[in-house]
Amino acid sequence: MQTLQLKRPSAGVILWIALFFLILGLLSEASLRVAHAAQVLPAPNMGEPNPELGIKVARLDALAKAKGKIDCIFIGSSAVDADVDPQVMAEVYRTRAGDDLICFNFALAAMPTASAEMISKMLITRYHPKILLYGVGPFEFSKDFPDTSYRVPWVSYQAGDVSAEGLLMEYSFLYRYSVALSGWREMEQIQMASKLENTISSNGFNAYKGDLYEDPPNLSTINVQSFHPPRFDGYRAFLDLRLTTGTQIIVIELPTQIDFRVKKDSASESLYRQKFLDPVMADAASRDGLFWQTGQLLFGTIPLDHFADWQHLNRRGKDVFSRWLGEQLAEAVQQGKLKVR
Repeated sequence: MQTLQLKRPSAGVILWIALFFLILGLLSEASLRVAHAAQVLPAPNMGEPNPELGIKVARLDALAKAKGKIDCIFIGSSAVDADVDPQVMAEVYRTRAGDDLICFNFALAAMPTASAEMISKMLITRYHPKILLYGVGPFEFSKDFPDTSYRVPWVSYQAGDVSAEGLLMEYSFLYRYSVALSGWREMEQIQMASKLENTISSNGFNAYKGDLYEDPPNLSTINVQSFHPPRFDGYRAFLDLRLTTGTQIIVIELPTQIDFRVKKDSASESLYRQKFLDPVMADAASRDGLFWQTGQLLFGTIPLDHFADWQHLNRRGKDVFSRWLGEQLAEAVQQGKLKVR
């Protein structure tokens, strides 16, 4: 009776197998790069569960390649996501200043102040914007604000914290998509990514609020006890980038429906200024940053029906606010407070 004998494959066979997988890997890498550039495939999530990060990186990469530069980038949470339309803003700026301004909205849902510094470092390193604009409101400094962390290896790598995973994510599209596939197995992630692919424009504006309007009747004015000191630490770390990188920084007071309640109550208005507005303004000024208040704009030209909910503007509101931002930027450049060239 003969027994089955297994022979070790020769070195030549092993070499051919290795070469086959190498060629297959290179072809896959090249195909993914072409498909990604042509936007045939969904944007990979860059290792972050929220697909918005990967989509906005892909959009910003494409804009930087098409225009050859990025002048300004907006950051913040979903409020900035819905409130700032760079296209509307740029049209007003062009009319006022006679020049083009290439801007992108890189706001991310539930981005806390603790993530602002690292996200900004990544943006400065990768795209070299002349100006960073950070939109904030009282909620961003509240202990109730979500502690979403965008400290994934790829973002950390871009910000200067080198790791093997961050390196692979940066240079290998095969690795990017293999990581993304793990998230695409879940229907919720697929639906979220599909929705964001449709609502995020080429300049980063997220049009998901549309014409919604809501006026919550039980919205409180301002809860002083909810302010969380670490939120201010994260904000100050972001502002320090003005001194360490030379990037010009503007902080924008975001319009919210809370302001209408505050305005009706002198005690709340005093607390709003004392506990939120004055500290964030002082921190910006002490680090050579600009701070733009929106109070007069809000009560003059953004009525309640321009809000999708208590902290997000709808289409009507974002058009008014974005036009105002274009005017502010043009005026600051003309007065020599900002340099874009």
